Amino acid sequence: MLFIEAATHAVIPPSSTLFVQPLLPVRRSVKLRQRRNDRLLQEIEPDSITPRRRFLVLLGAAAAALAANLFGATSALLRLSPEQARKLRLDQIYPIDGLKRYVNELDGYEFLYPSNWLADVALYTAKDAARRPLAASFDEGRPVKRAAAQGEAPDVAFGPPGGGGDSKENVSVVKSTLRLTDDRAFFSLLGPPKQAAETLLREAIAPEGSGKVAMLIDALSEQREPGGEVYLFEYIVRGVVQPFEYHNLSVIACRGDKLFTLTVVSPEDQWAAESDKLRRMANSFRLTR
Repeated sequence: MLFIEAATHAVIPPSSTLFVQPLLPVRRSVKLRQRRNDRLLQEIEPDSITPRRRFLVLLGAAAAALAANLFGATSALLRLSPEQARKLRLDQIYPIDGLKRYVNELDGYEFLYPSNWLADVALYTAKDAARRPLAASFDEGRPVKRAAAQGEAPDVAFGPPGGGGDSKENVSVVKSTLRLTDDRAFFSLLGPPKQAAETLLREAIAPEGSGKVAMLIDALSEQREPGGEVYLFEYIVRGVVQPFEYHNLSVIACRGDKLFTLTVVSPEDQWAAESDKLRRMANSFRLTR
């Protein structure tokens, strides 16, 4: 009892720092935290934001919106100077007037297509399947015919969402290898555009006994730099046995021993509504070297 009473009435001498010193850092830390909080609150207040900081915040937000093409903002800005944007090939990423650019750097060609069209997945699957036998033949040491491995499938194709079918437009590019090595000799062998188009329709597109008939609408030659001369054919193909009618635009270009043919296809009953867009696609095709 005496011990408890003495402890409760004990007085710490003023000179003792046993308990006073540890309390000082705690008080300082509380004050520092309070100052930091006050400083953060001041920075959050709109009136405290400097013009430079406000500009940087707005600039960062604008850059993020443009990079993501938020609400079509980037496409809208590019439409202010579409030709310059196309020269810079920005339309590979951002659509301009509803069209994007496909560029094949390996084979050296490009064209425009609607931004909402999708690449033909089945085509890529078929091309991958065609490459497998060739790769397997090398592994097993047995030869495989080159034509069987490569085929004449399109190099690339785009069409509206939901699949192709007979009621959908599409665009495709077919790459072929010629026995010639001079593109000028190739066009000389084809002859004038109209003669070449009539030969193509008669012998390849709608030959006798194919159940199809073809009607040529127009054929002309153009210079499209940097790739040089191209032939542009416009024609309609109709089915005799099975009823169908397609409006077609084909562009033929040649470089060395490589022949490139872009074809835009549309059902005839949709041509009037879509012709401007489809013509722009055909007119955009060119060799890039």
